[in-house]
Amino acid sequence: DTNTTSVPRSLFLFEDKNPFRVACRMLAQWKWFDRYILACILLSCVSLAYENPGIGDNSPTRAALTQIDYFLNFSFILECVAKIISLSFGVYVKSGWNKLDLLIVSTSILDMVLTVALSGQNVDLSVLKIFRIFRILRALRPLRIIARARGLRILVTTIMSATKPVLNTLGIAIVTFALFGILGMQLLSGKMWTCTDPLRFQKDDCRGIDDEGTPRKWIRADVHFDRIDQAIRSLFILAT
Repeated sequence: DTNTTSVPRSLFLFEDKNPFRVACRMLAQWKWFDRYILACILLSCVSLAYENPGIGDNSPTRAALTQIDYFLNFSFILECVAKIISLSFGVYVKSGWNKLDLLIVSTSILDMVLTVALSGQNVDLSVLKIFRIFRILRALRPLRIIARARGLRILVTTIMSATKPVLNTLGIAIVTFALFGILGMQLLSGKMWTCTDPLRFQKDDCRGIDDEGTPRKWIRADVHFDRIDQAIRSLFILAT
């Protein structure tokens, strides 16, 4: 996406030959910088996977994870800013992958700023943890490799094109199960009962205590047609 044609002026400030914009373009298109970002993505995944409730707020592990988080935020912000200045904001957001990156960076900045600003005050920081959910989206960044690998691109395109026919088939199956479920309700509603003792099949025999000393009970069977949802579930169990 860094090879997209840029506009003559970026952010109404940087012309195409502006030294700073040229430097940002070189950085955004540098293959080693891209590898560095992929390494940061991997480190981010490891950091997120290492998180657990047992880590204390004042523990060395928490301090290390916080410093790693700041480092990763800086790296992702640098990548985002370099691409925006290089391409211009309008061109940058035309790519779906760049929109995802911008969302991740924006929420990371908001989470970091609010956490730092309110850390010295009597505020429950747990309410801010909702923003950390967006950090998991960083794990999706390696999917950009799909755009560069022709085989993976064909595979993903095929899967996406098959989604609509699969959903249509699923809808037909649900309607079919619902129709036969209604028929089953008319014929078998209130009749699918069984004894807790597998050796007794009639209600009149389902009395007393079984061989294990447990009182016998006449209960509704797991597969029954008393309700439409259970009827569809029963048909699905029978069909599979």
